[in-house]
Amino acid sequence: HSAMVRTSGYSSLWEDTDEDRRPERVKRDVIAVALATGCGAAASSLFISLSNPAVPFFLRPIDAPLRSLLLIPPLFPVHNHLYITYGKRSRYAYANAAFGIGVVAASAFAILRREGGGLTSMKADGHLPFGLFMGSLCFYHLAEYLLVAYYNPHMLSTDSFLVQSQYVGAMAVSCFEYFVTKTFLPGMKGWAPATWLGLAGVGFGEVFR
Repeated sequence: HSAMVRTSGYSSLWEDTDEDRRPERVKRDVIAVALATGCGAAASSLFISLSNPAVPFFLRPIDAPLRSLLLIPPLFPVHNHLYITYGKRSRYAYANAAFGIGVVAASAFAILRREGGGLTSMKADGHLPFGLFMGSLCFYHLAEYLLVAYYNPHMLSTDSFLVQSQYVGAMAVSCFEYFVTKTFLPGMKGWAPATWLGLAGVGFGEVFR
């Protein structure tokens, strides 16, 4: 891997350099992440706001806030390409991961805005628990990246987002479980006390971590 050297000023894939530890660079990385997150949220919001005539017929049965999540799968091969080509400290890879988080955050916000008053009386056909789940995930991943940037900038990389393939696989399984349960046992996802308890557990876990 000594041949994997980039001309853009980044270190090789497996090496740390002095440049990677400079506070100015870390600040620019954080700014890039913030901008990419905003771009992802904007793209997601645009996708959600499309009226049915502008949406392909096979996507129309999907709830509008959930349609934007279809923007996520194409980001994974892009991420792998950027990781291999430019390395895990590449600003391109940071931006790609942050863009995906922005997409999910906007989807979560759309659900919460539509159903946020339903924590005490949830709609049987709503997705408020899933919106809360996605929102907490976005906070978790961004917070993890920012904490590493602040306390351990020399360790900052795309790994700091904690979006490795194993974790993404686990999240995919949890999403599958949600939609299967929502389809066949909708009452299990519409009970407010369970949602409050789960939300409290998430909050405790975030603070404890």
